[in-house]
Amino acid sequence: MGLFSRFFRRDTKNITLTCTDELIAKVVYKELALQTAINLISRAIGNSEFMTYERYKRQKADNYYLLNIEPNKNQNASEFWDEVISHLIYDGDTLIFQKASGELMVADSFLKNVVNNHIVFIGISKDNYSFNLTKKMSEVIYLKLNNKNIRSYIDLMYSEYGEVLSKIMNDYKIQNGKKLKVKIGSLFSQKFDDQKALQDFIQKKIEPIFKKANAAIPVEEGFDVSSLETGGNNSISFDEVMKGIDGAFKYVSMALNIPQSIMKGDLADIKEQTKNFFTWCVDPIAKQIDREFNRKYFKKNNYLLGNYMRTDTSRLEHINIFDVSSSLETLLKIGYTPNEVREKVDDDQVDEKWANKHYLLENYKPLEKGGNESGQSNETNSQILRKK
Repeated sequence: MGLFSRFFRRDTKNITLTCTDELIAKVVYKELALQTAINLISRAIGNSEFMTYERYKRQKADNYYLLNIEPNKNQNASEFWDEVISHLIYDGDTLIFQKASGELMVADSFLKNVVNNHIVFIGISKDNYSFNLTKKMSEVIYLKLNNKNIRSYIDLMYSEYGEVLSKIMNDYKIQNGKKLKVKIGSLFSQKFDDQKALQDFIQKKIEPIFKKANAAIPVEEGFDVSSLETGGNNSISFDEVMKGIDGAFKYVSMALNIPQSIMKGDLADIKEQTKNFFTWCVDPIAKQIDREFNRKYFKKNNYLLGNYMRTDTSRLEHINIFDVSSSLETLLKIGYTPNEVREKVDDDQVDEKWANKHYLLENYKPLEKGGNESGQSNETNSQILRKK
């Protein structure tokens, strides 16, 4: 999908664009900032684990495979969730529907209508193929940005800021470009029929100078070329251009609750900023995915029986087990099984009975059935947990 076709979507038929340098400056840097944001969010969501439960116990069955490995025969899960997030940011909403085969598909386009006070979706298409479907709200997974006007907000900021950015870029090119002074004698100029022919000749002559690192041009009598110094102390530096581009990233990061340092790839205080990124940007989207799938795909009765899904974003940050070994030991002491702890650091499971048993420090003594008020019983808590 090309830059312009991806940027101008759903409601943009019959648009004619005049591609001036100014327009390109506005669109390209807005697109770059948006694509950076989309890549950050889609990688976070795509690398999360969509955990599925049956009777409140984690199970890896068909639903797990569908959400984490292969939503449909043409996409793996990473590609699928990237498309979900791309539509969500670009269009402000995403429609996921299920084919008769059970595959999950992300609609490229659709129309939302209200019939008898109920929202329905019509004209659902995917990869230029119309499914000719009419789906009720309860029959699809429909995600939308919490701020429905987020794209309007971004566009409004750029309508003003784009002018400033394009002027900075244009001034930089003008003031820092190579300039030549051409001195033409009267006898030489008489060789040409008109001014345009003379200008074309000059342009053709000096073109090699701008295209090659080392170049020479033949000079005829009455045709003198010399360098022209411009800009002086008022010329725009590349740092000023980069500051202008940083502004483009600032507006998108503010709109999507992404820390600016994350958007720009700064490493200062990266741990705290990554935490903020997940708290304010990724987790709200993950929660919305959970709620939509649980109420539409699993439905109320199943959910109340303990059959549901949950998006786990806790393991996205790289973990060095030697740095967190003390914390892992603490998890064992408060009742996590060794296999549960190994799973937290994305390590292989151990196929031994002891690896699935719970262990608890002797001084952690919750009130057990048949125990006294202090929580003491005839058996230690460690013994009780080991028996389960």
